[in-house]
Amino acid sequence: MKTRIVAMLAVLAASAWCQGSLDRTTLTVAWKDTSIEDCLASVRRATGLNFVVAPAARELVQKTVSLELKEVRTRAVLGLLADQGGFAWTTKDGILQVTTPEEAAKARLVTAVYDIREHLYSPPDFPAPVVLGLRPGKPVVPEETETAREEKDPNRLVDLVRTMTGAKPWEVEGSSITASRGLLVVRHTPEVQAQVRAALSKLRGAW
Repeated sequence: MKTRIVAMLAVLAASAWCQGSLDRTTLTVAWKDTSIEDCLASVRRATGLNFVVAPAARELVQKTVSLELKEVRTRAVLGLLADQGGFAWTTKDGILQVTTPEEAAKARLVTAVYDIREHLYSPPDFPAPVVLGLRPGKPVVPEETETAREEKDPNRLVDLVRTMTGAKPWEVEGSSITASRGLLVVRHTPEVQAQVRAALSKLRGAW
């Protein structure tokens, strides 16, 4: 047990050091038609960060870039490289991992469950009240009938949420959105989960 705790503390320390290095260190570079792989090697030598390139991103890091920067934070430099190369990067256990945007998104998928019963509730259409005493004779009062509670189509709500959050996010492998028994189950990144919550807030009572 003690060994496991020490190992966990070591991983946390490595992760904190990695994140700190990205914001603490600055780089001055003059890359001209340099492969991204060589650029990353330069960043590694200058910062001491450990890099791992996923097999799916091998082709992406062969692209060449031209950048001339002076004393720019390492995190920003990596962001520029990622934009030009079309790759994504994440940090895990103190190691900077270069991968494809799709694989990076898959690694960050989380599941959230939203109560949508209020969204699905459709109030019954009660008949207008009878106004007494306006005409001679006995007023006719409609018989009270049992009105079944109606619900809106949950699949329609799913389609609306998809539309409001955009079609592209749902192309990520492993992502999903389903509705069942008054619950909306969404598996996606934290950013898309925030968009889903915003969409549900706008749709409450509006469809």
